[in-house]
Amino acid sequence: MLFRLKHLQVKYLQQYLTVFILFLATVIHAQDPGLDSLKQVLKNHGEDTTRVNTLNDIAYILYRMSPDEAIEYSLEAERLAEKLGFTEGLAQAYKTLGLGAYMQGSYAEAIRQWELAYEIYEQSGNDLMAANILSNLGSAYYTTGHSVEAIEYSIRALKVAEQLGDSVRIATLLNTIGLVYSEQPATLDDARSYYLRTKEIAEAIGYDDLVGISYINLGELYMEKEAYDSALFFFQESVTVLSSNIDISTSLIFIGNIYAQEEDYSMALHYYQDGFELAELEEAQREMVSSLLGMASVYESQEKYLKAIEYFKQAETIAEEIGLNNELSGIYEGLASNYADISDFDNAYRYLSLQN
Repeated sequence: MLFRLKHLQVKYLQQYLTVFILFLATVIHAQDPGLDSLKQVLKNHGEDTTRVNTLNDIAYILYRMSPDEAIEYSLEAERLAEKLGFTEGLAQAYKTLGLGAYMQGSYAEAIRQWELAYEIYEQSGNDLMAANILSNLGSAYYTTGHSVEAIEYSIRALKVAEQLGDSVRIATLLNTIGLVYSEQPATLDDARSYYLRTKEIAEAIGYDDLVGISYINLGELYMEKEAYDSALFFFQESVTVLSSNIDISTSLIFIGNIYAQEEDYSMALHYYQDGFELAELEEAQREMVSSLLGMASVYESQEKYLKAIEYFKQAETIAEEIGLNNELSGIYEGLASNYADISDFDNAYRYLSLQN
């Protein structure tokens, strides 16, 4: 049971770190006017470039919390941009389609969309956005386990970022390279060096959220070494500098993971619950699912199988609603196991058959 708990936690951790990089790397949306305001803009515009840009802006806001909706807005933006011959809007639609697909776990589709976006940005000479897409591609290849391609795309993006003097992108790319190196025990020290370089640049430019993700990365590294005290220190430090409830929620979930690994289930549940409540405030459904999975796995480890099923089912409802395919595979595994433990073999078989 502890094995499954660790599997779910590490899986989520890797996904989150990559998603955070994608989020940080997208610097063109520095101002968020809010969904309601943007939807009002849509009502006032017909088929013009402003509508395309607004659809893309809405999709960008939604891609982390509701990827299905983000894709719907992006598809409308794509269709209209093609009709208008608006190549800049079309490239942005490809980009947000990629983000939505990535969040759904459809990595091949994300890569396909980003390659389309990159082709437009490269042809138009938009080096900044070309570097952004290369960053995303590096992150996607990292997620799919293609380390060589991840390094290749990240280094290509890094060279452009250095030419542009783009400190934010330089730091996020160093972070991506660190993530790739963190996959192998033999290169953990290299990963640590890249994370520290990321933190140093982020501190110099006052980018607290990037400082926070550096702390999270360092926490993961020490978790890999089973140095839980050090990991806990870095995760707690991340909470002090991260600005959004969503990201703080994630750090709290990671702290819950450590307590769960140490079988301090009371503290684990406390942090998972705190993380869930913050995520719920922001309607951050992916983080809500992660919290619920953590709580379900704790109850499973305590052999409280009915309670575990209750939380796995809550996670299932949200994950199915927003298309979190990777999480659903773990949820189905958990439900199959817990139904088997209470001798409900019909449901156990049903969920076993749903696994990817």
